[in-house]
Amino acid sequence: MKLGNLKSFADSKRVKYGTLNIILIALVIAIVIMLNSIITVLSNTFGFYLDMTEEQLYTVSEPLVELLKDVSSDVEIDIIFCCDKDQAQKSYSNLENGGALAYVHSTATQIAEKLDNVSLVYKDPVKDYEFMRTFTTLSSQIKPTESTVIVARKDANGNYGTFYRTYHASSFYTFASMPDGSSALYGYRGERQFATAILSLTQDKTPTVYFVTGHSEDIPYSTEEGYNIPALASTYMDCGFAVRYINLSDKQFSCETNGCDESWGYSEVSSLDKFTCELCNKEYRVKSVEFNEDRQIPQNARAIIINQPESDYTSDELVKLSNYLTLSKGTILCFVDPIGENVPVHPLKNLYSFIKQETGVTILDSDVVKDSSTTSIGADFDFRGNIANNYAAKTYLSALQNFGAAKPILNNSGILDIDERYSQTGENGNGFVEDRVGERYTLPLVQTSSGASFNGNVGKHTVMSVTSVTTIKENENTYSYMVVCPSASFIDVDYMNSNVFPNYEIMLALIHSTSNVNVPVNLDFKTFADYELDITQKQATTTFVCLVTIMPLLVSAIGVVVIVRRKNR
Repeated sequence: MKLGNLKSFADSKRVKYGTLNIILIALVIAIVIMLNSIITVLSNTFGFYLDMTEEQLYTVSEPLVELLKDVSSDVEIDIIFCCDKDQAQKSYSNLENGGALAYVHSTATQIAEKLDNVSLVYKDPVKDYEFMRTFTTLSSQIKPTESTVIVARKDANGNYGTFYRTYHASSFYTFASMPDGSSALYGYRGERQFATAILSLTQDKTPTVYFVTGHSEDIPYSTEEGYNIPALASTYMDCGFAVRYINLSDKQFSCETNGCDESWGYSEVSSLDKFTCELCNKEYRVKSVEFNEDRQIPQNARAIIINQPESDYTSDELVKLSNYLTLSKGTILCFVDPIGENVPVHPLKNLYSFIKQETGVTILDSDVVKDSSTTSIGADFDFRGNIANNYAAKTYLSALQNFGAAKPILNNSGILDIDERYSQTGENGNGFVEDRVGERYTLPLVQTSSGASFNGNVGKHTVMSVTSVTTIKENENTYSYMVVCPSASFIDVDYMNSNVFPNYEIMLALIHSTSNVNVPVNLDFKTFADYELDITQKQATTTFVCLVTIMPLLVSAIGVVVIVRRKNR
């Protein structure tokens, strides 16, 4: 091509405007790449994310906001991260290797934004050693590291005292057991953990519950082999309660080892103190043992738990339980397993008589419930229960969302027969029995399906009841409660920790309604099982508008600019 023709071709409008189009396209692509890079850096640094996950992993739930909005604003709470802000905001990816703290920090940040009395603090466990010493004075506390999160309450002078909770990052998660025996990250429970800490730290006094001991009950204690913390004890601890156990007998406290007759004098053992049995040489590290000088149950106890006793109670012990039920504002929770048929002498005869006297409930335990129409998680006699459709469920489980659809699981359960005089169909028509106390009535709380069988009798059977006791003293009413369940499996760890069955949530709702303590009901953990995005209709519409409308408009605008310039040349 001649030089003149080449010059003429270069000066042509086609080449000029074609080149301009190419430059504009390249510029748009460069801008998109640059914006993507900037947003990626900002999201990793400041946690900027559009939460499109099905369980809203990155967003605090509405129940958490509702729960915390009523906490005392007079109490200042600091959420302390033992690292700098950049480390706390580390990428969400690869949770097992450093990203776990980012979820926790995201939840803490949102809580601090919604509550004026909650602030975030960042400290280095090495550089700020003197500061960290405040939280390492108790042997039961975790030594702060970069993966530690501390929720602390300030006193009137702005100093930290003994009111704080220390957590490792892993405690904000749940783990699933794998076939090879290992554990895999399963879900995130940060909302419940923070709610529990904040609620417990804003209470004026720490509420206390007691597990009864002395009859081979399942109680919280620990040995060299490891801790024994029953699931119900862990549930109360999760709600900010102090958990202790109490011996109601006038006998001395005995070693829990089977066949050991060693006993100790009456004393109170502080948290996690050690003592050794001289006969069996077992070293115990107990949670706490409390005895009263007058051998009575403290009236300020929020709950007394009878958990799977194997031997009977004495009349003296039952009198103390009766006095507690009528004089306190607390709750007795009794979980027993069926004894079975052909038992010459019932091992819990006195306890069962006490329950019938106080509640009108007869425990029938010569057989176990069989219900082939319900699902099982492996045991021979697992069955799904139903929340009763009555006043009791609506009153005591009102904090549980969709309580009518909740179907707890039980295993090896007897049934309860409620004297109709104590129920709402009672002879006096008022739904309660009038006696020496004042008023009391008993209602079913959990029942089987209508197809369940017990001793060959097919029908709907009661497997958990709740009794309300109203004591009238000096023209003032005092309310206490008794919950009876003929299946200790209801609070077994496998069933309480299941994300499929609502046993844990039902117990939280009961604790909330009977102890008058604000607890984190309806704050379930969020699973990582499904990593696919689940886009709502609103999010899908927004994405559609961006892709179908905004981008074409941008291209059209560029085209208009090109056309106008061509016409003006």
